[in-house]
Formats: sequence, C-alpha cells, structure tokens
Amino acid sequence: MDQTLFCAYSVGTGGDHHNEWSEVGYAFTDGIYKFFGSYRLSTNVEFCAEINEMNRLKAAIMRQYEDDADFHIEVHNPRNTESVELHFRGEKTAKVVGKMAMSAPKDGEMLGGVLVRRNFNYHLMRAHNLSAYTGLSNSVLIQKESIYYNGSTSLLLHNLQQVSGHVILKHIGSKDPSNPTHHIPVFSESVRENVYFAQHITIIEWTSNPVNDMFADRTLVAVLHAQANPIPDKHLGKRDEKSEPADCIRKALIEVCGDDAVIDVVGHSIHLEVDGKSANIDTDTTQITCSDQLLHHLILSGVSSCRLYVRMDGRSGDVKHRRRDFELWMGNMTLKSEYRIFECLRSLFILQK
Repeated sequence: MDQTLFCAYSVGTGGDHHNEWSEVGYAFTDGIYKFFGSYRLSTNVEFCAEINEMNRLKAAIMRQYEDDADFHIEVHNPRNTESVELHFRGEKTAKVVGKMAMSAPKDGEMLGGVLVRRNFNYHLMRAHNLSAYTGLSNSVLIQKESIYYNGSTSLLLHNLQQVSGHVILKHIGSKDPSNPTHHIPVFSESVRENVYFAQHITIIEWTSNPVNDMFADRTLVAVLHAQANPIPDKHLGKRDEKSEPADCIRKALIEVCGDDAVIDVVGHSIHLEVDGKSANIDTDTTQITCSDQLLHHLILSGVSSCRLYVRMDGRSGDVKHRRRDFELWMGNMTLKSEYRIFECLRSLFILQK
C-alpha cells in the first residue's frame, strides 16, 4: 500500500456521499479524523486500513460526539468481505422557493408545482420561477390538429354539446378562403375550433397542458363521431332543459363512488357517506368539506364534470345575473370515452379501500 491512493468517504442518511482522495500517510488517523469533523455526517464507513488503527479511530470519533445530544453518529469499520447494512430515510424533504414560499400553507393544504432535484437537494416552485432558480426555461406550446369534416353545422354543434355542454357558434363574415367560416370555443375557450366549410376542414387549437390536452381529445372524438355518424338535422332533436345543480352533482357522485354511496340532499348542501367516510358539498360554491384526501380528490373529479356558467351583461360588462348552471356531461353522453374516465376513478377508489 506504499504511496497508493484510496478513497475515504462518508455516507449521509439522505444518500449523499463525500469523497476525499489522499495518500495513505495522510489518510490515517489524523487526516480521517479531521475529515469526519468537517462534514459531521451521521453514518460513516472506514476501510482499507489496519484493523487496530481503525478501531482506535472509531473510538476517538465516538468519544468526541458522545456528549452531543443533537447529533448521533454511526461508524462502521468492516473487515474484508464483511457486509454492512445502512438504513436510509424513505422520505425526502423539499424546500419551497419562489412565489410559492411567499405565504405559509394551511394545515392539510395540498401544494402543487415543479419539483427540481439538484445535487441531492429538492426544490418545489411554480413553473414560471424555473428560469430564476434553475437553468431551465418555461415555454408555451400551442397545438393545432386538422380534421376532415364535411357534415352540417348543426350536427357538429350537437356532438360538441355532448362533451362540452354550452357551445357558442360564431360566424366569421370573411370572403377570404384562407380564413375560417365559423369559430366554436369549447370548454370555456380552453379549446378553440375553427371550421372551414368550403375546404371541409376543422382545425382544433389549444394551449398545451395536461387538462387542455384532455379537453382537446374530447373535442377530437366529438368531431370524428359527427363525421362517422351523419344524422339528418331533423332527427337531432332538441336539447333537454338543464338539470338542477344538486341533481347533477348527485348523479356525478353516484358515477364516481358507486351505488353503495349514501347521498342526502338538503337545500343547497349535499352530504355523502361511503365506506365509513363522509363529505359535504355546497352546491352554490362547489366547496367540498372532507377529512379524507383520496375521497376529496374523487369528489372534486366528479363535481368538476358539472359545467359552471355565469351569464354576463353585454352592455355593462358586469355580472348581471349569476346563474350557476351545472350540466352533467354524463347525463347526455353518447360517446363511450367519457364513461371510461369515471370508471377509472371508481376503480382507483375501490383499490384504495
């Protein structure tokens, strides 16, 4: 071992390790002793040295920290071919930075953001803070999808109403063939559909994110369904009157939680009991009160399937009449893709019981 190099290192419970390359003459007792004192890591492994020398080093390190109540250290000096078992913490701690750290979260509040790992450190931040705290940048992606459609406007609107609820058809009086003839915003304008009837083309446009991508897929299914199943306009029928908010939410809860759920509607409040867990939903504000986090998420998914509309006064631009019109998509659905979403949510709830 004369004049050879070896690596003395310490392993922390977080998984990080610190290396120090040194000559044998320096690495023995005095050098390693200073190395341990500099990093103060709780778990240390010594090897590649004479056993008596390592035992004296271990005893000296343990004596130094035996009176320190705030610091617990473990030192291992295994023999050759002897295994060492190290137990690490399963949880990780992330530091909240940026605008997310400007206000302290309430007890039980869920935080959502971008989790960034750098050198065994975790930071949680908003997406728009990435450029300030990391070398990453945030970009906005606009997606467009072109679909062939040669059906009528009424048929297209009928199918879009099955997945989006309230749909407005805007006629564009442009004689330029390169401009769309109609514009149809769906899902509260999260997805925009431009129709070129002369060219028999429909272009779906949306700002890409997980939610809008799902909305765009539903819009695509509606257009394809209208193209593949042409129905004369006289057979489309009239839309039913919109259901009451409480009735819509009750149907959504049954689809999510199953028929075994006990649902009581009292005024503007809905009380739900399922598998020994309870929750309350305010039909006016859609506020959910529930102690179980999984049940709260499932209820939120079901209630979100009820569309919220607010009628605006076109003259003043202010809210003239707030009418929360909850329309359950499941009530008028003819596309099987919507049923799969609720079946997945229901299956997830059953597996977690």
